[in-house]
Amino acid sequence: MPPFFRSRKADQQQDQHAAADEQLASYPKRRTQTREYTEAILIALLFALILRTFVIQAFRIPTGSMKETLLVGDFLLVNKFVYGARTPDAIPFTDIVLPYLRLPAFKDPIPGEVIVFKYPDDPVQDYIKRCIAAPGDKIQMRNGIVFVNGKPEGEKKFLKKEYDPDEGTYVEVFEIRKPDGQVYRIRNYINGRRAPESFPEIYIPKAGATIKLKPENITLYRKIITQYEGHKIRNDGKTIYIDGQPVSEYTFAEDYYFVMGDNRDNSADSRVWGLLPRENVVGEALIIYWSWDHYTPLYKIMEKVRWSRIANLIH
Repeated sequence: MPPFFRSRKADQQQDQHAAADEQLASYPKRRTQTREYTEAILIALLFALILRTFVIQAFRIPTGSMKETLLVGDFLLVNKFVYGARTPDAIPFTDIVLPYLRLPAFKDPIPGEVIVFKYPDDPVQDYIKRCIAAPGDKIQMRNGIVFVNGKPEGEKKFLKKEYDPDEGTYVEVFEIRKPDGQVYRIRNYINGRRAPESFPEIYIPKAGATIKLKPENITLYRKIITQYEGHKIRNDGKTIYIDGQPVSEYTFAEDYYFVMGDNRDNSADSRVWGLLPRENVVGEALIIYWSWDHYTPLYKIMEKVRWSRIANLIH
């Protein structure tokens, strides 16, 4: 039929088909199933990376320095958000250092809390200890008893005496009950290897605080002033020089903490390597999500898993 004899209905149908074809052509091509799975996995990995970097991170306990609270083989979750998460300071799996930022914190570590931090002498390593003293506090140890601001760290109650086959010695377990209601356990060796039982009173630096510098106390703060705050010190026995200038006092630029392991006689902590800079704090230990005895063979799986420790809150 010649075009001029077509009915109006035929023209309308042709227009509708053309419009439908045009609309169909405007739709994006359907993604393949492989591409959908790949995108879903990448999004999940990105979300997990963000979560791990800024909110929650998993850690494993490799040593016994926090017995009785944490045992070798405990796996725990750490809240990085509460103390102000920091962006990565190195490219993963490399030694390439990156400038980092720290998000605002909801609070600072409180004495009694179990915290994870970057070991000051090797920031690649993560350590976990209990915060004992905060910036502005004074701490002292006399005959194995810790005093904070002139008072014992808490009421100390004897719980039991037992043999630790892993460490090959008898230990005494004590409960510490702090005035604010915090309760935790510590251990002391009855004999064998022991950490320092006494040290003089030390002021824990607070950002903006100024102290008098003397030849007899410069040793306590030398590491802070040089390694952490980037100055040069020279002491001729009479005069102290910082960056070449004679000084009689020093103002701290950062907050510091005193941390200790609950296994008091087998822990490398602030008694050994010094005070902890606030910038090195990573997060607060929250909960044990898995635990197994690394000495038990894997084929004894039901005995290897410490079922009673799973889902225990850390305090």
